[in-house]
Amino acid sequence: MIEKRIQFGIRNVGQNLWLPSSEEVFGAEFDPLEAWFRADVVSSLITAGSSVTTWNNLVDNTKFAMQSDGGADTPTTGGNINGVPALQFTNPQRLASNQDNIAKPSNGNLTVVTCVDIGAVNQTADSIFSVIDADGNDFKIEADSTTEYLGKYAQSGLGGGFGFSGGPYSGPHIVVIDLDFAGSNVRARIDGNSVGSSGGYNVSKLGRRISAKLMAQPAGNRQLGGQMAEFIMACFEDNGFTDSEAYIEKCEGYLAWKYGLQGQLPVSHPYKTQPPREDNSKAGAANVAPTAQNQAPFSVMAPGDPDPYRFSEFSSSAEAAFGYSDPEGSPMTNITVKSLPADGTLKLSGVNVTVDQEISTADIEALNFTYDRNSAAQYQAFWNFSVSDGTADSGIYTFTLNVQPAGGGG
Repeated sequence: MIEKRIQFGIRNVGQNLWLPSSEEVFGAEFDPLEAWFRADVVSSLITAGSSVTTWNNLVDNTKFAMQSDGGADTPTTGGNINGVPALQFTNPQRLASNQDNIAKPSNGNLTVVTCVDIGAVNQTADSIFSVIDADGNDFKIEADSTTEYLGKYAQSGLGGGFGFSGGPYSGPHIVVIDLDFAGSNVRARIDGNSVGSSGGYNVSKLGRRISAKLMAQPAGNRQLGGQMAEFIMACFEDNGFTDSEAYIEKCEGYLAWKYGLQGQLPVSHPYKTQPPREDNSKAGAANVAPTAQNQAPFSVMAPGDPDPYRFSEFSSSAEAAFGYSDPEGSPMTNITVKSLPADGTLKLSGVNVTVDQEISTADIEALNFTYDRNSAAQYQAFWNFSVSDGTADSGIYTFTLNVQPAGGGG
């Protein structure tokens, strides 16, 4: 089995939730994931103050490293999409990768999936992202308007373009572009819905050596303000849209449940009601959609729900503290910490909690949030979690902690 080494320890530990790094196709001989950037993996970010000087690729931190483009300003940390960390781009901030090879086969697909919060549009062709090869052939996702994000796929050297249907698309969305080299077809999706496609493009002309820019055109540097939380790039060997379709749906499900966007998926989407999961019944087994045998629990604390609790040492029951509910009435067995607060520290029995740590229901009473008690300002601290009934895990939810100033009863 060929496996790319995923950096920074981000593989799922003790969970059966599917991740973009989980996929292996063609008899476990081909790993499609080329690049994966996550703003919530702090170790992948190199910063100077709040400015991001480098955003490392989790698949290989020497490949496609995102850095300043010709000395241009870079984004800052501190953004979030429904409480999950994202990079904040303010026009004209952007990031650009070094040029590197992709495993682009002659008859396969190049697929890009990104989770963004689309901000202000200042000019036509302000772009979410763009890709260019060594010969200057490129494709990009543009605004197609001077005032709002309507969306457009455009190419240079490859031929043509098409506008997206159903816009405008300001705010948080999951955006997909899929290039079929054999059929010279291109399609676009937003939040699991098809928003455009066209054939007859010479997309196979795109070379294997490419670079990418985030929130900018490949040339002209027309930047789009907003937030980017994740950027995923994958390649598939053949079969037109067949293999990329399954992968795209899983990526959409993964991102939707992580960032609280599942309500934007169409009713027919396979991961509308549950996130994608791995079939762990045997090594190398295919990833499958969830079945109806056990319905996943959920939290009534909606993702991004503002101010759901004032922190009080978990004086209520653990299930009540996390808004737990289960369709079959099964009790909560544990929570899993999915992100840590930027301000303050979560501790379990005095030991710092880590991302993806499971905490049993019985141990939750030993969970504590510590903060600077000398602070004179009130603030909110956010961290993310999922709940489990012992069989399935919920989506990811946000816990908001209201920290009072010294003497304010915090």
